[in-house]
Amino acid sequence: MAKTKKVLIVDDEAVTLKILEKAVTSLDVSVIMAESGSRALELLAEEPDLIISDYDMPGLNGLELLLTVRERGLVTPVIWVTGKATQDLMRETWRLGVFDLFQKPFKVKSVLDQVREALLVKKEELISRKPSFLSEKFYQRIGFEVDKSIYLKLEEHCKENGISLTTYFYRMLEKEFGENVGAKKAG
Repeated sequence: MAKTKKVLIVDDEAVTLKILEKAVTSLDVSVIMAESGSRALELLAEEPDLIISDYDMPGLNGLELLLTVRERGLVTPVIWVTGKATQDLMRETWRLGVFDLFQKPFKVKSVLDQVREALLVKKEELISRKPSFLSEKFYQRIGFEVDKSIYLKLEEHCKENGISLTTYFYRMLEKEFGENVGAKKAG
């Protein structure tokens, strides 16, 4: 019998926790919830197959949680959700190999699509990745600044189309460079 996949959902907002719990439970996986980063640390003993974490939480934030997961040697994909997506955070997401980043409010279907994909990634693929899905060559090429008004239009475009900014940039880079820039498929 196949092991039931476990998804750890971490967010200090009760509403977001409930929305994600209901959505992810529909995938026939076991859901573990934490209302803070420090509570999530306690639940790492459950060895989740995926972590969905708010990035900006009081106390232990999503970045610190990710670094702790890595320090403990857990090979687990991480999806961040945040109310404050910035260009710097997007670059940090890529650099650290975060599976995806979603701006709140997000489309539940888009998050579920990435959850499905993250749960299919083999541990060997996660281990063999460099610090990010993007090679250093591509990371340097996306190290650009975008005018704030253009960034806001791009963010709105992604929300309207139900994709994350990360997915948008993967698609753009793959189209531009004509090759697969990462180990994950754009969804």
